[in-house]
Amino acid sequence: MFNNYQDIAVAGADESTIYHQAYLHGKLLSFFNLTISSLDLSDIEFTYQKIKSGVEKVFRENCKYTTVKSQLETLGGLELTRSAGWSYQRRNYYASADIEIYDNNDIRCIKRELSTLLTNTILQIVKKEKYIEYKMNETDELKDKTKISDSISMSNHRLGVELCGCDLFGLAYIGEEERENSIGFVHQVKRVIGNAGGINTTPEIVVNKQWVEDVFDKELAILEYEGTHAFTIQAHKVEEDSDKSLYNIRIVQIQGDREERLHAKREYWYGGNTDNRSIRNLFKVKDVFLSVSSDGNYKAIGNSAVRAESTMRRRQKAAMIKSLNL
Repeated sequence: MFNNYQDIAVAGADESTIYHQAYLHGKLLSFFNLTISSLDLSDIEFTYQKIKSGVEKVFRENCKYTTVKSQLETLGGLELTRSAGWSYQRRNYYASADIEIYDNNDIRCIKRELSTLLTNTILQIVKKEKYIEYKMNETDELKDKTKISDSISMSNHRLGVELCGCDLFGLAYIGEEERENSIGFVHQVKRVIGNAGGINTTPEIVVNKQWVEDVFDKELAILEYEGTHAFTIQAHKVEEDSDKSLYNIRIVQIQGDREERLHAKREYWYGGNTDNRSIRNLFKVKDVFLSVSSDGNYKAIGNSAVRAESTMRRRQKAAMIKSLNL
């Protein structure tokens, strides 16, 4: 019924490896078998399959809202790293007590507690099996897809947590496989309004592996330009020396005066069935330059390479003066 990983179990291996997880799986299985050896139980195969199906379902659902990495860390009982490991839509791995203990009048006072313990032990065994099986079947292609989906999850997590006080009008990152031939910033049509040709849209930044490598991995996804957030769509390095790196980047910003934003905000909250042109008009795509200091601590955008570099230098100098208390 349970999987057997004795051939790869290693007690002293790093806890994140399948070898240590296989060792823990074996220990849990030994405890379970020892506990049930003197008990008259209902068919535990049904409980095992039910829990296994539940773990698979929760894993799939949670990966829509959190990173695959955080889910594997949860399955393996590892310490969660700083990632998009939390979401109010995230579900816990849970198993109800379905194992029934027959007879055994001598332990009737703890039958319920013992049933819960056995069910939770099966849950932990199944979680180890899911972790090991995922890692054993992890191909390079799957790793690439996971990295992209995790980058999208973390980027959307940042929009929803760090920038939750900003008017983003539903802006979100999404993978290219869900939007055919639409890399970059798009206004995705949700519905067509009546016969007048109006459309209701939602703003999206469609990303791929190239975006992850050029933008996300280099921490260039969300920047600041002219007092507002700048969301990087593309980044291409054009120059690098010992002091800085210069990029040609494409960004999208949410702009507009107070009246335009108020009108767009009303349309966003109450105009789900209307043409939301006022929201679309706020989003501006620009091609600009980005200068990044060699240590990556100082970044500045400008409409020219010279402007970007001089702004970055000023920020660098201001920070140095502040540190010296001058």
